[in-house]
Amino acid sequence: MTEQREMQGRTESGCAVQDKVKRLALRANIHETAEAFVIEADMAGVPQGALELTLDGELLTLRGRMEEVDREGYQPVSRQFERGEYQRSFRLSGDMDTEKITAELDGGILRVRLPKARERVRRIQIQG
Repeated sequence: MTEQREMQGRTESGCAVQDKVKRLALRANIHETAEAFVIEADMAGVPQGALELTLDGELLTLRGRMEEVDREGYQPVSRQFERGEYQRSFRLSGDMDTEKITAELDGGILRVRLPKARERVRRIQIQG
């Protein structure tokens, strides 16, 4: 599953300009524990330096980039790994402790741990 965006314009000399950004689908599993939600994203082949994780309000976005192989004499016979930009966003609910989000990359899997916020409703004892 690939999402492509094309932008077209003209330079001062009248030449057409075409900029293609290829965004690849990012596969992810989400599971819940008693303490947190955990997102596990498949980032096989994406180096840690090419990963970015941002939180903008309630929107958590994972981005990664796998560069094209550029070596002399490289002629693929078969290609199953797509190269380009990976991106996926998740809308978080208000019951997350966003200050304690952690992420680690291990074996090509990016694990993002989203701790649950403490209970907001508590019983208050009435003195009398």
